[in-house]
Amino acid sequence: NNFKAAVHSKYEIKDLGEAISFLNIRILRDVNAKKLWICQDGYINKLGVKFGIDQSMRTATPLTSSYRPQSFEGQATIQQITEMQEKVGSILYAAVVSRPDISYAASQLSQHAMNPSPEHLRYANRVLSYLQTTQYYAIEFSGSVDNATEVEPGDDEVLQQSSDASFADDPETRKSTQGYLMKLFSGAIMWQSSKQKTVTTSTTEAELLSLSHTARETIALYRLFEQIQFDPQHQPRIL
Repeated sequence: NNFKAAVHSKYEIKDLGEAISFLNIRILRDVNAKKLWICQDGYINKLGVKFGIDQSMRTATPLTSSYRPQSFEGQATIQQITEMQEKVGSILYAAVVSRPDISYAASQLSQHAMNPSPEHLRYANRVLSYLQTTQYYAIEFSGSVDNATEVEPGDDEVLQQSSDASFADDPETRKSTQGYLMKLFSGAIMWQSSKQKTVTTSTTEAELLSLSHTARETIALYRLFEQIQFDPQHQPRIL
């Protein structure tokens, strides 16, 4: 209410009540349980219709454990390139907004969007099928504090960060994949999966590069916290 009043004091606004949807994001809230969820089931269902995904097919994972597609040595048609880019773009939106579980798959597929092979297109369809299967997956935020800007010192459950790397998992470049996940009040707020820019010579080096990247993102996040006057009351700790 204080935030709304402050905005209203400077700008003309129209109060539409409690938020239930925003940019293809469904928002659910249980005030008594102090929980909030964000879900993109409606958006994902539209993707299934748009791309003709068989909703009766059940896909348990975004990619197979043996996923190692190579760059396409041939030349994809304009139609194949357009199809791949439309699918990857749609997958990326879900990956960025509410589905950290497909971040790796989205990152991998985007590397082949300019010249996809038939195999790349099949994997894009697999990710879309996985999204259909898990369309009701949601990010849950919860907390026991009455005021989200006032937390107890040392409460490690308020903010959690983790970092990881997969050494030399790109068979063509020998570059490693890195990723991080940050959670606030038990819900994921930032995540990324990406290929490292340099070739490392050991698992330790790949892990340290990933940790350094996560640390920089953490610093940026804490600067944002400072701007919105939120203090998590403990020093960052990356797992």
